[in-house]
Amino acid sequence: MAGFPARAADLVQTQPLDFGTVTILDFSTAGTVVLSPDGTYVASPQIAVTSSPTPARFEATDFPPSTAGTVAVTNGTVTEGGNGTGETFSITNFVTDPAVAVTDGAGDFTFDLGATLTTEGDGGAYPSGTYTGTVTVTVTF
Repeated sequence: MAGFPARAADLVQTQPLDFGTVTILDFSTAGTVVLSPDGTYVASPQIAVTSSPTPARFEATDFPPSTAGTVAVTNGTVTEGGNGTGETFSITNFVTDPAVAVTDGAGDFTFDLGATLTTEGDGGAYPSGTYTGTVTVTVTF
């Protein structure tokens, strides 16, 4: 019986999700930055974007060839220095491009990922600094 060689599927982030540099203009109302997978974005009036955001990019290799699958992403939070204290941003509403993951004949595909960044809107000030966090991306075939 002929078989296929065993391969370990791999998912690599080649570009991180980055909402750019933002200035919060109103701490009392939740504000958002909606980043599309193509890099376009829309910010609510509570937020000024002063450097352009970039969507995440992932390369998946060695999955089953010519197969449709799904990409799932957990919601997350972003905090100053990634230390989990102080005001947080939530990251939700993930969108991929292409919308449906389909591998090529070699079992590979690339996709871009956008999301929505939301402030707490509770009146608390966000200190200046670098905000980081983690979400989990799962590809299933």
